[in-house]
Amino acid sequence: RFESQTGEQAVKIKHQLSSTENCREYILMGWESIPYEISAVHFNEMIAPLVGQTIDACHRILKSADLSVKDLSAVFMVGGTSRVPLVREMVQRFAGDVPVYSSVDLELAVAMGAVMGGGSREEEDEGEKWLQLGNKYYNSDSVEGNPEIAIEYYKKAAELGNITAQKILGHYYETYFNLPGHTSESLKWYRKAAEQGDAEVQYMLGFAYYHGDRVTRNYRVAAKWFRKAAEQGDAAAQDKLGFCYYYGLGVPQDYEEAVKWYRKAAEQGNMIAQNKLGVCYETGHGVLQDYEEAAKWYEKAGNEEKKISVLKKVRR
Repeated sequence: RFESQTGEQAVKIKHQLSSTENCREYILMGWESIPYEISAVHFNEMIAPLVGQTIDACHRILKSADLSVKDLSAVFMVGGTSRVPLVREMVQRFAGDVPVYSSVDLELAVAMGAVMGGGSREEEDEGEKWLQLGNKYYNSDSVEGNPEIAIEYYKKAAELGNITAQKILGHYYETYFNLPGHTSESLKWYRKAAEQGDAEVQYMLGFAYYHGDRVTRNYRVAAKWFRKAAEQGDAAAQDKLGFCYYYGLGVPQDYEEAVKWYRKAAEQGNMIAQNKLGVCYETGHGVLQDYEEAAKWYEKAGNEEKKISVLKKVRR
Protein backbone atom coordinates (compact mmCIF):
# COMPACT_ATOMS: atom_id res chain seq x y z
CA ARG A 1 0.00 0.00 0.00
CA PHE A 2 2.85 2.38 0.74
CA GLU A 3 4.40 1.59 -2.65
CA SER A 4 1.06 2.28 -4.35
CA GLN A 5 0.62 5.52 -2.41
CA THR A 6 4.08 6.85 -3.24
CA GLY A 7 3.57 5.93 -6.88
CA GLU A 8 0.36 7.94 -6.99
CA GLN A 9 2.08 10.87 -5.27
CA ALA A 10 4.89 10.77 -7.83
CA VAL A 11 2.38 11.06 -10.68
CA LYS A 12 0.65 14.00 -8.97
CA ILE A 13 3.96 15.75 -8.44
CA LYS A 14 4.94 15.20 -12.08
CA HIS A 15 1.66 16.69 -13.30
CA GLN A 16 1.79 19.68 -10.96
CA LEU A 17 5.38 20.55 -11.81
CA SER A 18 4.55 20.58 -15.52
CA SER A 19 2.78 23.90 -14.93
CA THR A 20 4.12 25.26 -11.61
CA GLU A 21 7.54 25.93 -10.10
CA ASN A 22 6.88 24.26 -6.74
CA CYS A 23 4.77 21.40 -5.48
CA ARG A 24 3.62 20.30 -2.03
CA GLU A 25 2.16 16.85 -1.34
CA TYR A 26 1.39 14.81 1.78
CA ILE A 27 2.48 11.20 2.35
CA LEU A 28 0.43 9.16 4.82
CA MET A 29 2.66 7.55 7.48
CA GLY A 30 0.65 5.71 10.10
CA TRP A 31 -1.81 8.20 11.54
CA GLU A 32 0.01 11.28 10.29
CA SER A 33 0.42 12.98 6.93
CA ILE A 34 4.01 14.04 6.29
CA PRO A 35 4.39 17.11 4.02
CA TYR A 36 6.82 16.85 1.13
CA GLU A 37 7.89 19.81 -0.96
CA ILE A 38 9.86 19.80 -4.21
CA SER A 39 10.72 22.41 -6.83
CA ALA A 40 10.65 21.98 -10.60
CA VAL A 41 14.41 22.60 -10.66
CA HIS A 42 15.10 19.81 -8.14
CA PHE A 43 12.67 17.48 -9.93
CA ASN A 44 14.47 18.05 -13.24
CA GLU A 45 17.83 17.36 -11.57
CA MET A 46 16.43 14.04 -10.28
CA ILE A 47 14.99 12.79 -13.56
CA ALA A 48 17.57 14.13 -16.03
CA PRO A 49 20.07 11.25 -15.51
CA LEU A 50 17.30 8.64 -15.90
CA VAL A 51 15.91 10.25 -19.05
CA GLY A 52 19.45 10.54 -20.40
CA GLN A 53 20.13 6.85 -19.74
CA THR A 54 16.90 5.88 -21.53
CA ILE A 55 17.71 8.01 -24.56
CA ASP A 56 21.27 6.68 -24.58
CA ALA A 57 19.92 3.11 -24.55
CA CYS A 58 17.67 3.96 -27.52
CA HIS A 59 20.66 5.42 -29.34
CA ARG A 60 22.75 2.27 -28.76
CA ILE A 61 19.92 0.04 -29.98
CA LEU A 62 19.49 2.09 -33.15
CA LYS A 63 23.24 2.09 -33.75
CA SER A 64 23.64 -1.67 -33.22
CA ALA A 65 20.75 -2.34 -35.60
CA ASP A 66 22.17 0.12 -38.15
CA LEU A 67 18.97 2.17 -38.06
CA SER A 68 18.27 5.87 -37.80
CA VAL A 69 15.56 7.78 -35.97
CA LYS A 70 13.77 8.24 -39.29
CA ASP A 71 13.73 4.47 -39.84
CA LEU A 72 11.47 4.21 -36.80
CA SER A 73 9.22 7.00 -38.13
CA ALA A 74 10.47 9.15 -35.25
CA VAL A 75 7.63 8.06 -32.98
CA PHE A 76 8.60 8.44 -29.33
CA MET A 77 5.78 7.35 -27.07
CA VAL A 78 6.47 9.60 -24.13
CA GLY A 79 2.88 9.21 -22.93
CA GLY A 80 2.07 10.93 -19.65
CA THR A 81 5.74 11.78 -19.10
CA SER A 82 5.51 14.23 -22.01
CA ARG A 83 3.86 16.60 -19.55
CA VAL A 84 7.36 17.31 -18.28
CA PRO A 85 9.04 19.96 -20.47
CA LEU A 86 12.53 18.59 -19.74
CA VAL A 87 11.60 15.17 -21.17
CA ARG A 88 10.20 16.69 -24.36
CA GLU A 89 13.31 18.83 -24.79
CA MET A 90 15.74 15.93 -24.27
CA VAL A 91 13.83 13.63 -26.63
CA GLN A 92 13.64 16.36 -29.27
CA ARG A 93 17.39 16.98 -29.03
CA PHE A 94 17.98 13.28 -29.63
CA ALA A 95 15.66 13.23 -32.66
CA GLY A 96 17.22 16.34 -34.19
CA ASP A 97 15.09 17.82 -36.96
CA VAL A 98 12.80 14.79 -37.16
CA PRO A 99 9.29 15.48 -35.76
CA VAL A 100 8.62 13.84 -32.42
CA TYR A 101 5.17 12.67 -31.40
CA SER A 102 4.21 12.83 -27.75
CA SER A 103 0.83 12.80 -26.10
CA VAL A 104 -0.73 13.66 -22.78
CA ASP A 105 -3.90 11.92 -23.91
CA LEU A 106 -3.93 8.60 -22.04
CA GLU A 107 -6.31 6.82 -24.42
CA LEU A 108 -4.30 7.95 -27.45
CA ALA A 109 -1.05 6.91 -25.76
CA VAL A 110 -2.46 3.44 -25.06
CA ALA A 111 -3.74 3.11 -28.62
CA MET A 112 -0.40 4.16 -30.10
CA GLY A 113 1.41 1.87 -27.69
CA ALA A 114 -0.72 -1.06 -28.88
CA VAL A 115 0.13 -0.29 -32.50
CA MET A 116 3.84 -0.06 -31.71
CA GLY A 117 4.02 -3.01 -29.35
CA GLY A 118 1.74 -5.49 -31.05
CA GLY A 119 -0.72 -7.31 -28.80
CA SER A 120 1.40 -7.25 -25.65
CA ARG A 121 0.08 -3.83 -24.62
CA GLU A 122 -3.48 -5.13 -24.37
CA GLU A 123 -2.43 -7.78 -21.86
CA GLU A 124 -0.40 -5.25 -19.88
CA ASP A 125 -3.38 -2.88 -19.72
CA GLU A 126 -5.64 -5.72 -18.61
CA GLY A 127 -3.21 -6.54 -15.81
CA GLU A 128 -3.05 -2.87 -14.81
CA LYS A 129 -6.85 -2.74 -14.71
CA TRP A 130 -7.05 -5.65 -12.25
CA LEU A 131 -4.22 -4.14 -10.20
CA GLN A 132 -6.09 -0.85 -9.81
CA LEU A 133 -9.26 -2.70 -8.82
CA GLY A 134 -7.24 -4.60 -6.24
CA ASN A 135 -5.84 -1.34 -4.88
CA LYS A 136 -9.36 0.05 -4.61
CA TYR A 137 -10.66 -2.88 -2.56
CA TYR A 138 -7.49 -3.35 -0.51
CA ASN A 139 -7.91 0.11 1.01
CA SER A 140 -9.71 -0.96 4.19
CA ASP A 141 -10.32 2.70 5.10
CA SER A 142 -12.77 3.09 2.24
CA VAL A 143 -16.42 2.03 2.22
CA GLU A 144 -15.66 -0.61 -0.40
CA GLY A 145 -12.61 -1.94 1.44
CA ASN A 146 -12.42 -5.73 1.23
CA PRO A 147 -8.95 -7.35 1.30
CA GLU A 148 -10.29 -10.75 0.24
CA ILE A 149 -11.76 -9.33 -2.96
CA ALA A 150 -8.58 -7.30 -3.46
CA ILE A 151 -6.43 -10.43 -3.36
CA GLU A 152 -8.56 -12.07 -6.06
CA TYR A 153 -8.08 -9.04 -8.30
CA TYR A 154 -4.36 -8.98 -7.56
CA LYS A 155 -4.19 -12.64 -8.62
CA LYS A 156 -5.84 -11.81 -11.94
CA ALA A 157 -3.31 -9.02 -12.50
CA ALA A 158 -0.39 -11.19 -11.40
CA GLU A 159 -1.40 -14.03 -13.69
CA LEU A 160 -1.25 -11.56 -16.58
CA GLY A 161 2.34 -10.78 -15.64
CA ASN A 162 1.83 -7.57 -13.65
CA ILE A 163 4.99 -7.33 -11.53
CA THR A 164 3.51 -4.97 -8.94
CA ALA A 165 0.63 -7.38 -8.29
CA GLN A 166 3.05 -10.31 -8.06
CA LYS A 167 5.07 -8.44 -5.43
CA ILE A 168 1.93 -7.51 -3.48
CA LEU A 169 0.84 -11.17 -3.41
CA GLY A 170 4.31 -12.28 -2.39
CA HIS A 171 4.25 -9.82 0.50
CA TYR A 172 0.68 -10.75 1.46
CA TYR A 173 1.43 -14.45 1.73
CA GLU A 174 4.76 -13.73 3.40
CA THR A 175 2.89 -11.83 6.12
CA TYR A 176 0.83 -14.95 6.82
CA PHE A 177 3.73 -17.39 6.38
CA ASN A 178 2.67 -19.36 9.47
CA LEU A 179 -0.47 -20.58 7.72
CA PRO A 180 -0.37 -23.86 5.73
CA GLY A 181 0.80 -23.42 2.16
CA HIS A 182 1.42 -19.69 2.42
CA THR A 183 5.21 -19.89 2.38
CA SER A 184 5.28 -21.64 -0.98
CA GLU A 185 2.59 -19.28 -2.30
CA SER A 186 4.66 -16.27 -1.25
CA LEU A 187 7.77 -17.61 -2.95
CA LYS A 188 5.80 -18.50 -6.07
CA TRP A 189 4.73 -14.91 -6.66
CA TYR A 190 8.07 -13.41 -5.65
CA ARG A 191 9.80 -15.78 -8.05
CA LYS A 192 7.51 -14.75 -10.92
CA ALA A 193 8.37 -11.09 -10.33
CA ALA A 194 12.06 -11.92 -10.05
CA GLU A 195 12.02 -13.91 -13.28
CA GLN A 196 10.63 -10.84 -15.02
CA GLY A 197 13.68 -8.91 -13.91
CA ASP A 198 12.58 -7.08 -10.76
CA ALA A 199 15.89 -6.38 -9.00
CA GLU A 200 14.32 -5.74 -5.60
CA VAL A 201 12.67 -9.16 -5.52
CA GLN A 202 15.73 -10.85 -6.99
CA TYR A 203 17.71 -9.55 -4.02
CA MET A 204 14.97 -10.65 -1.60
CA LEU A 205 15.04 -14.18 -3.01
CA GLY A 206 18.82 -14.26 -2.79
CA PHE A 207 18.59 -13.10 0.82
CA ALA A 208 16.01 -15.80 1.63
CA TYR A 209 18.13 -18.61 0.18
CA TYR A 210 21.30 -17.21 1.73
CA HIS A 211 19.85 -17.20 5.24
CA GLY A 212 17.51 -20.16 4.85
CA ASP A 213 14.58 -17.88 5.60
CA ARG A 214 11.47 -20.05 5.07
CA VAL A 215 13.39 -22.06 2.46
CA THR A 216 16.21 -24.57 2.63
CA ARG A 217 19.49 -22.66 2.70
CA ASN A 218 21.17 -22.84 -0.70
CA TYR A 219 24.17 -20.59 -1.35
CA ARG A 220 24.30 -21.48 -5.04
CA VAL A 221 20.73 -20.32 -5.62
CA ALA A 222 21.32 -17.29 -3.41
CA ALA A 223 24.35 -16.27 -5.47
CA LYS A 224 22.33 -16.72 -8.67
CA TRP A 225 19.66 -14.25 -7.55
CA PHE A 226 22.21 -11.84 -6.06
CA ARG A 227 23.98 -11.80 -9.43
CA LYS A 228 20.80 -11.01 -11.36
CA ALA A 229 20.05 -8.06 -9.09
CA ALA A 230 23.69 -6.98 -8.94
CA GLU A 231 23.95 -6.84 -12.72
CA GLN A 232 21.05 -4.39 -12.66
CA GLY A 233 22.95 -2.13 -10.30
CA ASP A 234 21.41 -3.10 -6.95
CA ALA A 235 24.09 -2.08 -4.44
CA ALA A 236 22.97 -4.43 -1.66
CA ALA A 237 23.04 -7.37 -4.08
CA GLN A 238 26.47 -6.33 -5.35
CA ASP A 239 27.76 -6.35 -1.77
CA LYS A 240 26.26 -9.79 -1.11
CA LEU A 241 27.61 -11.24 -4.34
CA GLY A 242 31.05 -9.90 -3.42
CA PHE A 243 30.73 -11.60 -0.04
CA CYS A 244 29.82 -14.89 -1.74
CA TYR A 245 32.96 -14.68 -3.88
CA TYR A 246 35.12 -13.67 -0.93
CA TYR A 247 34.19 -16.77 1.07
CA GLY A 248 33.33 -19.13 -1.80
CA LEU A 249 29.65 -19.42 -0.90
CA GLY A 250 27.73 -20.88 -3.84
CA VAL A 251 30.50 -19.76 -6.22
CA PRO A 252 34.23 -20.54 -6.48
CA GLN A 253 36.25 -18.44 -4.05
CA ASP A 254 37.70 -15.51 -5.98
CA TYR A 255 39.07 -12.47 -4.14
CA GLU A 256 39.43 -10.40 -7.31
CA GLU A 257 35.81 -11.01 -8.24
CA ALA A 258 34.81 -10.15 -4.67
CA VAL A 259 36.67 -6.85 -4.90
CA LYS A 260 35.00 -6.11 -8.24
CA TRP A 261 31.51 -6.38 -6.75
CA TYR A 262 32.43 -4.72 -3.46
CA ARG A 263 33.74 -1.77 -5.46
CA LYS A 264 30.56 -1.45 -7.51
CA ALA A 265 28.48 -1.35 -4.33
CA ALA A 266 30.94 0.90 -2.50
CA GLU A 267 30.94 3.44 -5.32
CA GLN A 268 27.17 3.65 -4.93
CA GLY A 269 27.61 4.59 -1.29
CA ASN A 270 26.98 1.20 0.31
CA MET A 271 28.83 1.57 3.61
CA ILE A 272 29.00 -2.17 4.30
CA ALA A 273 30.76 -2.72 0.97
CA GLN A 274 33.00 0.29 1.60
CA ASN A 275 34.17 -1.29 4.84
CA LYS A 276 34.76 -4.66 3.15
CA LEU A 277 36.73 -2.97 0.38
CA GLY A 278 38.85 -1.39 3.09
CA VAL A 279 39.52 -4.86 4.50
CA CYS A 280 40.58 -6.10 1.06
CA TYR A 281 43.08 -3.27 0.65
CA GLU A 282 44.37 -3.78 4.18
CA THR A 283 44.87 -7.53 3.76
CA GLY A 284 45.82 -7.53 0.07
CA HIS A 285 42.99 -9.90 -0.83
CA GLY A 286 42.09 -9.41 -4.50
CA VAL A 287 44.12 -6.18 -4.78
CA LEU A 288 47.62 -4.97 -4.07
CA GLN A 289 47.96 -4.23 -0.38
CA ASP A 290 47.55 -0.49 0.14
CA TYR A 291 47.03 0.86 3.65
CA GLU A 292 46.26 4.40 2.50
CA GLU A 293 43.58 3.14 0.12
CA ALA A 294 42.22 0.97 2.92
CA ALA A 295 42.05 4.03 5.17
CA LYS A 296 40.16 5.92 2.47
CA TRP A 297 37.44 3.28 2.27
CA TYR A 298 37.26 2.86 6.03
CA GLU A 299 36.68 6.61 6.27
CA LYS A 300 33.90 6.47 3.69
CA ALA A 301 32.33 3.64 5.68
CA GLY A 302 32.47 5.73 8.84
CA ASN A 303 34.83 3.24 10.50
CA GLU A 304 37.12 5.74 12.21
CA GLU A 305 38.71 3.12 14.45
CA LYS A 306 39.88 0.98 11.52
CA LYS A 307 41.01 4.06 9.63
CA ILE A 308 43.27 5.16 12.51
CA SER A 309 44.53 1.61 12.98
CA VAL A 310 45.54 1.13 9.35
CA LEU A 311 47.15 4.58 9.09
CA LYS A 312 49.45 3.63 11.97
CA LYS A 313 50.78 0.86 9.73
CA VAL A 314 51.63 3.45 7.07
CA ARG A 315 53.78 5.44 9.50
CA ARG A 316 55.83 2.43 10.59
